[in-house]
Formats: sequence, C-alpha cells, structure tokens
Amino acid sequence: MDEQMFCFQCEQAANGTACTGRAGVCGKSAPTAAAQDRLTGALIRYAEQLIGEGRAPAPEQALLLMQGLFTTITNVNFDEHTVGQLIEKIHAACPGIAEDYDMQQLWQEPDPDVRSLKCFVLFSLRGMAAYNYHARVLGRIDPELDRFFCTALQAVGDPGQTTDALWQLVQATGEASYRCMELLDAANTGAFGDPEPVQVPLTIEKGPFIVISGHDLYDAQQLLDELQKSGFKSTQATISRDIKELRIVKELTSMGTYRYATSNKEVGGTFSARLNTIFRECVTSFDYAQNMVVIKTLPGLASAACSAIDAMNMSVVVGSLAGDDTAFLVMRDNNAAAAFCAEIKKLVS
Repeated sequence: MDEQMFCFQCEQAANGTACTGRAGVCGKSAPTAAAQDRLTGALIRYAEQLIGEGRAPAPEQALLLMQGLFTTITNVNFDEHTVGQLIEKIHAACPGIAEDYDMQQLWQEPDPDVRSLKCFVLFSLRGMAAYNYHARVLGRIDPELDRFFCTALQAVGDPGQTTDALWQLVQATGEASYRCMELLDAANTGAFGDPEPVQVPLTIEKGPFIVISGHDLYDAQQLLDELQKSGFKSTQATISRDIKELRIVKELTSMGTYRYATSNKEVGGTFSARLNTIFRECVTSFDYAQNMVVIKTLPGLASAACSAIDAMNMSVVVGSLAGDDTAFLVMRDNNAAAAFCAEIKKLVS
C-alpha cells in the first residue's frame, strides 16, 4: 500500500510505528495530516523570522505561534479549513518568507538520532503550547518562554544541528516544559485560588454525560456563571450534564479563539463523528452472518473502529473483538446485524 500520510506522534500509531494509510488510528484523515505538516512548516519559518529580529516575540506574535502549535496536537483539530486559516495568518505575518519548511526533511532524516531528538523537541513544543496558550488566556505571559519556543522551532528546521547540540536542546525543552506548567499553575491559582476538595453528589443518574477536560478553566467558569445567572443550578460537578441537556457546544470564532454557543444541529443518528471518519476512510469490506458482523479495515485500524463503537455504548452491540485489520461484532440479534451493516454501507458508499 502506498504511503498516503505519515504521523507517529502519539501512542496509538498503527503497528507501533506510524499511521501511513488514508487515516490515522485516531481518525485523522491523510489530507488533515498533510495540512498539519504544512502548518508546522510555516511555524518553523515564522519562528526563524522572529529569532532574526533579535528579541522575544511580541505578545500577538507569540499567541499566533501557540495557536498554531496547539492546533497540530493529535486529536485537537481535525478541521482542515481551520488549519488552512492559520497557515494564511502565519504567511500574512511573515510575508518575506519564500517557502515553508518541508516536513518531509524531518520525517525522512537519514540519521535516526537526529530525527528522534528533533521529533522529541517538536512534539514537546506542541504539548507545551497548550499550557502556554491557556495561561495566556488568564493573563500570564513569560517572554523568555516565548523566545525559547522560537529558538527550539528554529533548531528543528536547521539541517546543521548536531546530535550533541540536540541533546542539550532536549534538556532545555524539559526545563521549559516545567516552566510552562508553573506558568499555568500560577495562572489558575491566581484566577481561581488554590483548589480545595469539595463534596460531589454520588447519585447515579441516567446518561450520557459530557466530561470537560483540558486546562481552559476560564471558559468553564464563565459558562458556569452565565448558567447560574439564568437560573440553572449548575455546579462544577453538574456542569457537564447541564451542557448536554442545553445542547451547548464549543465553537471556533473568527479570531481563532473559542466560545460556548447553543447548537442548532440536531443531535442524533447512530454513528459519532469519529466513527464516521474511521469507517469512511478505513473500512475495506464488511458483511454479517446471523448476529455476527465482520469488518475488514486497513492494517492496524481494526482496534480503532472497535474502540469508537464501544465508546458509543450502543445497546444493539453485545461486544467486539479486534485484530490487526479485522473486527468482529456480536450483535443483539440478526436484525441488529443487518441494520448495522446498512449504516456502514451509507458511510462508505
């Protein structure tokens, strides 16, 4: 099979090496992976320009850098259009750059040590950018950290970096990562105080529920305040349930930030968005016999399909079993198996 994408930055990578087919195990499509590579290449050139100015980047420049890196984290943004918008913003911010860094130079670096060390730094920067971005939302900025992001990105794109220099950069990246966590902790405690244990209800209620994860506590606090002003008795313990009942979603604004809004889309259907992507991009064939469904996928992606199905808690699915490229589903009855295959046919046709 011809390589259509290359991504190995998470522990889900197909066969423990890399996702190279039409989609990754996480559901990210090959075109989106390519767009994220182009974004990273633009960010490297942008960082080089900022370093060339001989000072720490201005706050608005650093914010664009963090937004771009944050967007390239696996499972964060599968929207090619949004990735394209960020690339355009970066090009507008550094019009003097002739062309972006080609990420294939990194993925195909012949020296395995250089490739490994550079990838370690790059993937670390992506995670650190999430901490840095959320700290900025709460008004905490560290110019020296911003400068380090530029220096490290420049090194990733520098073909002349030696192994010894990259080892030193890895150590510096670890130190900077700790400083990012300190910055976010100071931002959170400065805005909301030190966390304290609270009593939460243990009553078992009918689901499903939404679990809010991540570090953007400011958004969650604003939403909680507005719900309480409107008469909803929401707390940090119940806000996930209330978001579900009110059909509130988090959407991207034209400024590149996010806001909570009511959804106009009907929530329904059998398949989740992730399942849609995985089945559309990865399923090669399927069939059923009595109450058994057999699904063939691209190599390494059967477990992703089963994981997405299991996460939906569908009552018609008794259980699933996945190999490398084959998934078996035990359905509640023969009719359920036939209906499930009909749904798959709609996705892959």
